Amino acid sequence: MSLSGCEKIMDSSLYPYERHVACFLAALFIFLGVLSYLEKKEIDLIGKEIVSVKVVGAVEPKTIPAPRGATVDEVLSQVVCLADADFQEVDGARQLLKDEIVVVPYRDRLTLYMRGAVQEERVLVVERGARAREILSQVVPTKEADVQRFLRRRKFINGTVIDIFPRKDSSH
Repeated sequence: MSLSGCEKIMDSSLYPYERHVACFLAALFIFLGVLSYLEKKEIDLIGKEIVSVKVVGAVEPKTIPAPRGATVDEVLSQVVCLADADFQEVDGARQLLKDEIVVVPYRDRLTLYMRGAVQEERVLVVERGARAREILSQVVPTKEADVQRFLRRRKFINGTVIDIFPRKDSSH
């Protein structure tokens, strides 16, 4: 009759040192298994999805990797803010769930980030109440830009990202 591993360890036909070695090896095997499991759990915790947050406006511009779910305040704590930054219009408690741009407005001015069908993405700082035509005069739209759609905008919210969309039929 064949004996299993545990039965062999307890079998009195083994010398005492063989039992000690066998118990040590079994304990080592269990310890390494537990350690491997714990390392995998650490990697899962550390490997939380990272989002890329570009911070612009009344700050020294910087792109910051942040764990998904971090707040705007946590990201802003890692940038150098200018003296005339206006944090009253920034939702610091908002969670960052994807790659995005955070615009810190300047005090007493309208601060926007222009992107999309423009030749260069950039921050625009204009007087509050500026009209779409005034804002558009500070960027160079591409040939595909739907300028008329942008010009129909009546209101611009401070500290936002403005997308200039391409025309639906960009063959014109």
